[in-house]
Amino acid sequence: MNNVDLPGYLKNSKLLNNLSVQRLLQNWAIICSLAVIVLSLTAVITNDVISSKQDLIDQTAFTIETSVRNLDQILANFELRKNNILAAITSKQLNSYRDRSILEQGIQEQLSVLSAQTTDLKTAEPVIRNLEDNLRIFLAHDAALFLNIADNLLVKNQSSQNNINEIERLSGITSALNASSYEIEANLKRLSNITDEYVKMLVTDSRTISQINLFVVVTVSLIVIAIIAAGISLVIYRIDEPLSKVRVAMHDLSHGDMSRRLVESTVVHDEFSDLSLDFNRFAERTQSLFDEVTDAKDALEDSERRTRAILENALVGIAHLKDRRFISVNRKFEELFGYERHEIAGLHKSVLYPSEDDYKALNDAAYQLMANGDTYHGEWKMKHKDGKHFWCEVSAKAISENMVEDGTIWLFEDITQRKRSEAELRRLANFDTLTGLPNRALFNDRLEQGLERTKRQNGLMALIYIDLDRFKKINDSFGHTAGDELLIIISKLLCECVRGSDTVSRLGGDEFTIILPELQNISDAGKVAEKIIAMMYRPLSLKGQEIIMSPSIGISIYPDDAKNIEALLQNADSAMYHAKSKGRNNYQYYTQEMNAEARHRLDMESKLRRATVNDDFLLYYQPQVDVKSLVVTGYEALIRWHDKEYGMVHPNQFIPLLEDSGLIVSVGEWVLRKACSDIAQIRKKNSDFQSVSVNLSARQFMDNSLVDRIKMVLHETGVSPEHLVIEITETILMDETERSLQILKELSDLGLKLSMDDFGTGYSSLAYLKQFPIDVIKIDQSFVCDLHSNPSDAAICEAIIVIGRQLGLKVVAEGVETREQFNFMRDRSCHTIQGYFFGKPAPMEELVCNVNSKSLIMS
Repeated sequence: MNNVDLPGYLKNSKLLNNLSVQRLLQNWAIICSLAVIVLSLTAVITNDVISSKQDLIDQTAFTIETSVRNLDQILANFELRKNNILAAITSKQLNSYRDRSILEQGIQEQLSVLSAQTTDLKTAEPVIRNLEDNLRIFLAHDAALFLNIADNLLVKNQSSQNNINEIERLSGITSALNASSYEIEANLKRLSNITDEYVKMLVTDSRTISQINLFVVVTVSLIVIAIIAAGISLVIYRIDEPLSKVRVAMHDLSHGDMSRRLVESTVVHDEFSDLSLDFNRFAERTQSLFDEVTDAKDALEDSERRTRAILENALVGIAHLKDRRFISVNRKFEELFGYERHEIAGLHKSVLYPSEDDYKALNDAAYQLMANGDTYHGEWKMKHKDGKHFWCEVSAKAISENMVEDGTIWLFEDITQRKRSEAELRRLANFDTLTGLPNRALFNDRLEQGLERTKRQNGLMALIYIDLDRFKKINDSFGHTAGDELLIIISKLLCECVRGSDTVSRLGGDEFTIILPELQNISDAGKVAEKIIAMMYRPLSLKGQEIIMSPSIGISIYPDDAKNIEALLQNADSAMYHAKSKGRNNYQYYTQEMNAEARHRLDMESKLRRATVNDDFLLYYQPQVDVKSLVVTGYEALIRWHDKEYGMVHPNQFIPLLEDSGLIVSVGEWVLRKACSDIAQIRKKNSDFQSVSVNLSARQFMDNSLVDRIKMVLHETGVSPEHLVIEITETILMDETERSLQILKELSDLGLKLSMDDFGTGYSSLAYLKQFPIDVIKIDQSFVCDLHSNPSDAAICEAIIVIGRQLGLKVVAEGVETREQFNFMRDRSCHTIQGYFFGKPAPMEELVCNVNSKSLIMS
């Protein structure tokens, strides 16, 4: 210890140093308390002694005071008596004081009392002496007074004997008073002597006791002060030194020195020893925690670097906001919105929104959710720094749950392209890709809404079903591209014919529908149909040529004709087919009779499906005759269908249904396989046989496995390719020219012959004949049937024959039914004739193998 110098016996005391600080403080507190008690007792005892002496003096003073009061009382009585005597003399009442013995006895009693009271007098010498002097003076005065009175009485009453007697008595009383006065004086003398001696003794004792008491108090006080100072010094020594060490160690520890440790005493086991042990443990734990914190800090810094790298390289824009103002953003945010970090910091969030309304709508919803601890998700248009708008997917979350005032985190992802894709998907899902009109899905939705609205209003609604007449011819003549252009033109014309509240839809192909809600009269639907027919009757320019289209229109009315969507659409479709049966280019309202026709069509389609599964079709063969030799050199395989209910169904009735339903692919493959299977039998019946022609539909031609299928059929049936002719129409060649050319070349490479059917009815491009590997062209029967009455048909037939011969192609004329037609073809050197003139299509059992009308023809 540096600031307190202790005696060696205290500093080196084993007893004191082995005591714990707590025990030391407790013992020293007891010692100090005992010292204080001793000092207090000494002061109390001394005070008692002094108080006793003082009480004695006070008692003596009290006795003297009492005696003086008694003497005063005696003198007062004496004065009273004297006055009474004077009064008695004056009033002649001396009889009350005549009894001297009584007065003398009273005086003696008073003096006795005074003598008894003054026996213990100690300190009344000055008072007694003063009293003696005063009493002597008073008595002498009174004696003289009485003598004077007596003389006066004698002078005034000399003649009275009684007065003389009284005077004598009065003189006796006076003498008695004088005697009493002497006795009092003696007593006072004796009292004065006693008092003088005792007072001297008391003064001497009091001075001695006071000096002793002062010495005792001072000595005890010094001892107590020394004891307390020694105790305090020892306590300071025992506490300050270890505290200094602890303070230095704590100072080093607080300044980062983790190596400082306190020396643990093996001798003294007190609180500071425990404190040293605890401090060392604390320092070691602090060192451990410091190491952990350092490691955690390094890990945190590494994590922050990774997190910062992740945030900076995130694929979405991230922003930290507080009080709706930007605090920080990442790199993607800068790219999305065009703001640099120093520009956006501190700006209000509203700068990102196209309008104040958009900002309020988004943020009110977002902050309400975040205030409840939820996450906000939404899609909004945002504003770039340059003012451009783009779509963003926005997410937001409060940093502290339910405490948006602590800040929020916002994520922004550019979804403009996705929105465009979604819009495109919605457009594709609801609108026709070619015309932009609502497709079947959207049509059904709007039709349902129209029905519900009309039902609530108790009104009328019409559904118009439109089919373009002979649209297939457009595709066949001009190609599908031209057909698509025509559909676009027609769709625009239809939109011009209706109101803004009406819906024009394209169901597919060349079929359109129009929904007419809120009709005033049923006839209003007919007026719209008439307007459509008139608009389409105007010539339309297509591929540099003018064409005229005609529609077949069916109309059904809600609620008169149907109560639901399916029935309304079915009835309109039935009315449309009825318009076609009426010669096309007209409109028909639905009637109940049309249901039978529609049911017949559906029933026939159902039976066709069963016939495909049950193999109920037949294959007929129509002979093809060589013009020069008039022998049957080939056949065209023609499909026939015999139904148990309908009987033999004409091909014009069921083949369109096969094409519409898609069954034509499987049925066409069956025809090919059946024809190849019959070739061996045909060759046995007809020795002049060369080939069988099989028609290929457009749908079959679109099959990517067409060539492989034909190869498989030829291999399974063992037919030589030279005996098979594949007939195609111009429509097949007009679409996807390169693909068509590739397929035809592959078929030609197999050894098959290719025939162009119905030549002249389509586009009839001579480039096809030059570009494609065509072997045969067939003149359509529509040109043959009227060639004698129609010079144009005759010219067309003659031109086709000339073209075929010039190109080295075989020309087949189909539909020859009369001798005039035959002669025309023979005279123009047509190669082959096919038609009823030589034979109708017949089953294998009735196969035509030769010509029996040669003599008739020659004639």
